[in-house]
Amino acid sequence: MNARLPPAPGRSRARGFTLVEVLIALSVIAIALGAAISTASHYASNSYALKERTLAHWVGQNVFAQMENNDPWPSTGERNGNMDMGGQSWRWTATIQ
Repeated sequence: MNARLPPAPGRSRARGFTLVEVLIALSVIAIALGAAISTASHYASNSYALKERTLAHWVGQNVFAQMENNDPWPSTGERNGNMDMGGQSWRWTATIQ
């Protein structure tokens, strides 16, 4: 026969987490969320910079292709202009040597 002893005086039968365990769990979650937010922010920043560099590269390629297709090759000097690309107006400068 299995006889259970009654709980000791001053101790309840309810089981749960202690305050220390809850604080440790919350600190682990806070650190993990902080790292996730930092990573997402870094990714968004890099994504924007990559988009800008890609569009600038395309503008440069288009300007060079236009100069290359002109019948007389441009003389030495500096050329300036604007080009619309990706919903933005890009200002470019070409130095021909």
